[in-house]
Amino acid sequence: MKALLNEFGGVLQHNSMFNVMVRGYSPHLITFLVSEMRRQGVALEAALAGSDITPATLASTASRYSVLQILRVVMNSLRLTPEIAFDVGARLQVVACGIYGYAMLSSPDRQQLIGVVRKYAHLVDPLTRVTYSHIPGYSVWQVDPLLPADPEHPLYRFATELKLASSLAIGKDLYGPQFRFHQVRLRYAAPAQAAAYAQRLQCPVEFAQELNQVILSDADTVLQGVSRPDPMTHALALQLCESEAQRLAPTESFSSAVAALLRERPNTMHNIDQAAAQLALHPRTLRRRLQTEGTRFSDIVNAQRLELALLYLRQRELSNEDIAVRLGYSDAANFRKAFVAWTGDTPSRFRQRHSGQSQM
Repeated sequence: MKALLNEFGGVLQHNSMFNVMVRGYSPHLITFLVSEMRRQGVALEAALAGSDITPATLASTASRYSVLQILRVVMNSLRLTPEIAFDVGARLQVVACGIYGYAMLSSPDRQQLIGVVRKYAHLVDPLTRVTYSHIPGYSVWQVDPLLPADPEHPLYRFATELKLASSLAIGKDLYGPQFRFHQVRLRYAAPAQAAAYAQRLQCPVEFAQELNQVILSDADTVLQGVSRPDPMTHALALQLCESEAQRLAPTESFSSAVAALLRERPNTMHNIDQAAAQLALHPRTLRRRLQTEGTRFSDIVNAQRLELALLYLRQRELSNEDIAVRLGYSDAANFRKAFVAWTGDTPSRFRQRHSGQSQM
């Protein structure tokens, strides 16, 4: 992803909205992107190029992706199928929004729905942020792509089109099929396919405006249709949304970022060069920043290995050989040597002592 990092690395590193290291975003956006590219004849390998996403990973509903991986696939789509943002966004309906979708559907009233969107929309779409304001008779949602800042950049237009299409689809889910935008205003100049905007968005569209704005009539945004106001479900959904938001929030230190990365890949990520690449840093930079925090890469590796070793040794079905493989050791003898150095005890004695305590 070097080309991507060269283009956006500075913004990503200093943007408080992003934790580029955490693979925590749901698979829907990338799945829909790849599906649309495939529909237009793009090979799967080309759609995923440079993203560190395999076909097997893509097929798993448990997969989660980082901002960098999402950006890589988006940039692939801009190169291979540059006009698919509206089609992809239209598929990001409430049912594809996970717990955020439940929070919207269960909102007891309009004001609480607005609060959910303002605070948690980024759980599904990390490429934009939305802000809300109100003028007599109308709600105004401002859409701001987070990168790049230039409204004429293809990625800026892609992120905006994606948000507009998904917002219209979600609006129809919440308010019913009659839902419409009142007007859309966009910062960038009218593109070649400008005439398609009004047809896609079902409303007047103005280009070369000061801000990106979606304007809704208050009369059209009374909760009805398929929405299911439910205060208890809403409260639970908000708790889960907040938990997700905290997990995706920027990490407080480089050492915690490395530790999170090691937890994701305990048996492979023991080389500082590999870790630095995943964190969009040069190895020397990562080493220096860890030193500033009073630690070393090897210290974090050992701490994570010890934490996992203690967990695995409590699982009787795992042999020492199995644990050694999971922790990235070449054999059980090397794992035993390391465990004795960490604890002063052998894995077998630790296992026996723990087993005895479990039977008390």
